[in-house]
Amino acid sequence: MAADMMDSNGYTGKTQGTQGNGAEGLRATIKWLRLQRIVQKITGKKVNLHCSTSLQSNIMAAVSYAEEECDIVLNLNNVKSIEEVIEAISHEVAHIVLGSEDDTKQHKEKWKALEMEIAQKYFQGGVSGGDNSKD
Repeated sequence: MAADMMDSNGYTGKTQGTQGNGAEGLRATIKWLRLQRIVQKITGKKVNLHCSTSLQSNIMAAVSYAEEECDIVLNLNNVKSIEEVIEAISHEVAHIVLGSEDDTKQHKEKWKALEMEIAQKYFQGGVSGGDNSKD
């Protein structure tokens, strides 16, 4: 099983606002099932998304993965907007796809490509780009 934790220095610090405050605002505005389905399609693994306010303050997100399943945890003290959620998830998905815990140049390139792909699918309505009214 591989694991990675990304500190706050690895992110661009986008600060687009959310509706509501803190975890309540994220829960009310983010389509978590849509994100889960998108990541499952990309990784080919069962994906479990977790949110916490108990992680160390310098941690944005972390991932743990095995052959058929992965867990991605987001620190809701640091990740506030949908853009930041997609950025953090994309970073962790790049580790899964590359099978590496290292933050190399290749990882950064994959991360940014995945960030664009996930954002596009998310804002277009899901895995196939159609309307996903159930998520």
